[in-house]
Amino acid sequence: MKEDKNQNTTLFFNDKEEYYNKYRPGYDDSLIKILQEKYGFNKDCSIAEYGSGTGNFSFMISKFCEKVYSVEPNFGMISKAREKNNNENITYLEERAENTSIEDNIIDFSFAVHSFHYFEKKKFKQEIIRTLKPNGYFGIIWYDYFDENNAFALEWREFVKKRKKHLYKHNVIDDRKSIFKNGAWIEEESIINRVSYDKLSLLGLALSISTMPLKNAPGYKEIEEGVFNIFNKYQIAGKVYFDLHLRMQIGKVK
Repeated sequence: MKEDKNQNTTLFFNDKEEYYNKYRPGYDDSLIKILQEKYGFNKDCSIAEYGSGTGNFSFMISKFCEKVYSVEPNFGMISKAREKNNNENITYLEERAENTSIEDNIIDFSFAVHSFHYFEKKKFKQEIIRTLKPNGYFGIIWYDYFDENNAFALEWREFVKKRKKHLYKHNVIDDRKSIFKNGAWIEEESIINRVSYDKLSLLGLALSISTMPLKNAPGYKEIEEGVFNIFNKYQIAGKVYFDLHLRMQIGKVK
């Protein structure tokens, strides 16, 4: 994918932190079990999360390791993370993923969680190589909302796709392969979780997306109407359901 270097991705989530924090799904501890059993993750590990948003993943994983560097360039997002998750073993860095103040070769596991598509890939790879220990791992983690067996999820995907205003697609295989050693991750892990939304929380999920206009902005009423129409079409007892696939591609970088 060709990236537009003229776009400042740091600004994509301006004023989105409350929606992002409240309505994005969390992360299941079962992911930790996979890391422990297959990749040697333990309480002595140092972690870096790049593009950490409001810190949900950083906070979750901080309970299982020694140190977390939570890297996020957007002031509003990292301020919300600091406000709610003031764990002593989390260091918040208001920096871009491609150029951080993390010391050389001190990280055991690096992660990009729902953020990899925003990075300049060549520069980011050099940053990962610089900060990872020789035997460290890098993982790309994201939630896939789109289940081909779920009519609601399929219509939601089309609703979101029509309102994309930039080219930062989240699952470009060539971009991902380019980061990993020998052009391939070791394996892809997947965990399925069912989550529910009521009408207002589904609207909140929509507004957490970088391209969606916020209240009182041009186009907001169209978004609100579209979300409510989808909700009313598929709701069961006041809820709609995603069968979320939490996916992780993990491997060596050097």
